[in-house]
Amino acid sequence: MMTQPTVIVMTATVDPGDYAADIARRDLEVRKADYRNALQFYLGLEDPRICGVVFCENSGADLSFLRAETLRRGAERPLELIGFCGNRRPSGLHYGYSELGVIDHACRHSRLLGSGDRFFKATGRLTFERISALMDRLPDDCRFGADFRRAYSKEGGAPMRARTELMFFHKAFYLEHFFERRDRMIDSPVLFEEFVPQVILPIRGRAETGALALRWPIECGATGYAARDNSDYNSGAIRTKRRIRAFARRAAPWLWI
Repeated sequence: MMTQPTVIVMTATVDPGDYAADIARRDLEVRKADYRNALQFYLGLEDPRICGVVFCENSGADLSFLRAETLRRGAERPLELIGFCGNRRPSGLHYGYSELGVIDHACRHSRLLGSGDRFFKATGRLTFERISALMDRLPDDCRFGADFRRAYSKEGGAPMRARTELMFFHKAFYLEHFFERRDRMIDSPVLFEEFVPQVILPIRGRAETGALALRWPIECGATGYAARDNSDYNSGAIRTKRRIRAFARRAAPWLWI
């Protein structure tokens, strides 16, 4: 069970800019509402282990839409807003290149991360309503956590993928293995979901690495809408997939789906 203070780092891109054509959920007011609702959820989450929320946005957007002062008044925890212009990626690369840049920026500039050593990275438009239950099941010495799956038959490339919407890092682990290393995605362009296993799998099992959770012990699905196709994470089809995955975690833990 995790017991130590943990920060939520919400990664955000309010204005997709040149990449708007790549996604369906591109309306700026819709995206702003997604981020505002998610921020309100994390600020009000009743879990004393969550010691702060960092909202880090990379399109240089005006963050006054978050109504941060109003949210802070009823908040259970500190809030830090960080904005910068960094929504650029080399041609042909996945959006994850920019997202890693958001986490890097938060590690450099966040006061809350500067005083803490553990954080969840959450895609900022989404919420994870079972995050406290997940923390109850992860070991206190966890250094990294994500939900890995096997590549689907129609997918090429790497055999393992990580669901990157929610990941856990001990800050020292992130700094050692991910910080300022996103350019490794350039030479042989890979999806963010493939890049994470490329980093993690070779170091799995090393004593000095510490505890790595490559499969969530419970199903911890997102609530919200996928940017790529605007699909609802609470649709009937996705709920059915989650029930199957939840059953597999108990009955067939070797079946990573």
